[in-house]
Amino acid sequence: MKVGYAVWWMPWDGQPIGDPVPFATGFLPEGGGNALGRPAGLAVGADGALYISDDKAGFIYRIAYSGAGAGSKP
Repeated sequence: MKVGYAVWWMPWDGQPIGDPVPFATGFLPEGGGNALGRPAGLAVGADGALYISDDKAGFIYRIAYSGAGAGSKP
């Protein structure tokens, strides 16, 4: 069984305050198959963005909040 192909968010305030929620997924196709990527490390940049390294695809993903609501245009 392949594991570790997603990034999950866990509400935290000194101790868990909620259930984990999938945050960045899609690295492993449903039903298994060949992984498209494998998130390996996380860092928060000085700009507040989340940086995720991918040790399979060789990428670093930058995830940033734009302040726009879901589905709205920037």
